[in-house]
Amino acid sequence: MVGIIAAEIMRRSGSIWPAVAVHVVDNMGLPLFVLITGTAGPG
Repeated sequence: MVGIIAAEIMRRSGSIWPAVAVHVVDNMGLPLFVLITGTAGPG
């Protein structure tokens, strides 16, 4: 889903960099969650 969103952002902006930023934010979700909570999920 994020790939589709990033592709649309790239198409509308005409630049790849906003799509790269979306990708970075998406990829940082789990590592930030783990750092903040100290756990990677239930259990």
